[in-house]
Amino acid sequence: MIDKYTIQLTTNQPYPLMLNDLTSIFIVQKKATQGLSSDDFAQGKGMIGTGPFKFVSYARDDRVELVRNNDYWGAKPAWDKATLRFIPNPATRLAALLSGDVQAIENVPTPDLPRCGRIPSCRSSPRSRTA
Repeated sequence: MIDKYTIQLTTNQPYPLMLNDLTSIFIVQKKATQGLSSDDFAQGKGMIGTGPFKFVSYARDDRVELVRNNDYWGAKPAWDKATLRFIPNPATRLAALLSGDVQAIENVPTPDLPRCGRIPSCRSSPRSRTA
């Protein structure tokens, strides 16, 4: 151990994707998660944090529901609640945006970028909309 705030990782060979892979590792306090299983985490048990939103519920492969954390120390979010939906199929994700079922998506398929550029709901930034 280097010190109590530093983790040193050593690989057997060069591994160029390591930084990318590290984005999916979550470090939490042992005492906050003591006795919880992977299934407990999948059900949202053991959620900790002091961010702008509080956890409400999690449905595996479907959605995470959050509400504004009025005790948050920083600027208050514009929204009272937020739902993050997992839509893996790019065509379905875009259809949800175009139909108004969702307000924003990530990873618009490249061939659909020109089409989205002609549609006002695709062009406006979520940050520029009122809550």
